[in-house]
Order: sequence, then structure tokens, then C-alpha cells
Amino acid sequence: MHWLSNFLYVGVGLSCITLRGTLSPIYLALMFDYLEGISHQLNHAMHAFRENERNLKALQRLLKLDDIKQETPTVEAKGAAAEVAEDWPSAGAIEFKDVKMRYRPETDIVLDGLSFKVEAGKSVGVVGRTGAGKSTMAMVLSRIIEVEEGSISIDGVDTQTVDIAKLREKITVIP
Repeated sequence: MHWLSNFLYVGVGLSCITLRGTLSPIYLALMFDYLEGISHQLNHAMHAFRENERNLKALQRLLKLDDIKQETPTVEAKGAAAEVAEDWPSAGAIEFKDVKMRYRPETDIVLDGLSFKVEAGKSVGVVGRTGAGKSTMAMVLSRIIEVEEGSISIDGVDTQTVDIAKLREKITVIP
């Protein structure tokens, strides 16, 4: 738009040079005044266009949020939610058995057959390089991401059968 405004100013300026002997200076001043108004209108229109584009992009992002799959309280494939005792987990033993997990169906498996056992009452620190799966283990433990194969149990109860809200209320992961 700035180029268009500049082009119009150059055009009116060249017209003034060409018609300098035939037009009154008042008409030339009036042409520049109108040109300034047109230039202002063009700049205002561009500003309004950019504002509308920004608002439409924000609306597009909001509509995409509506497409996000909501997590379910339990995994239907494993059956109904298990009733766990109010004091569960009492000991805190954790066991991962051949856990396989991927972030999306079309991506590679990121946890491939992970198996380990943490005895009750023990503290564990997970150490590794970037991308080794430390955070992913915490996400599958709290079922932010569901496992594809294998199982995770806490005090002998498969976490896939525990209501998500109850599971997340009962465990704590310190990053």
C-alpha cells in the first residue's frame, strides 16, 4: 500500500510538472490534498485487513482446539474401572512390564519393551540424555499418554483400570 501511495504521489507530481502552466496552483494543491486523503484511506483499509486476518487466525486456532480428543476416565479396552481402596497405594511398589508407547499412531514407538520394578518404600531418580524417555515414563505413569502394549502396576493394581482422576490424585512425580 505504501508503494501504491508513493506511485500516486509521483503520478500527481509528474502531472503538476507537465500541467504547470495550464492549471492554477490551487487545483494542484487540491489534487495533493485529495491524494493525501486517498493515501490515508488506503492505509486505514490495510490496517483493517490485517486486523481481520489476525482475528480469523485466532478463530481458526480456537476451532482447532475443538478437534482435540478428550481423555477418557478409563480405558474401555481394559474393562470397567477397578475399585481401589481409599488408602491405595499404601506401599508404593511400581512395576513396568514390557511397556510400549508411541505419541501418535503414525509415529515410531518411543518406549519399546520397557520393564523395571521399584520396590515399595524406595526412592528412584531417573537419569539420561535428552530424548531418552524420562518425561515419557512420567507421562505414561500418570496416563497423560496411554500405553500401546504392556502394563504398569502400582501395588499390584494395573493403572489402566484405575480412574484417571483417582490415579493422578494418588501419585506424585517431581520433575
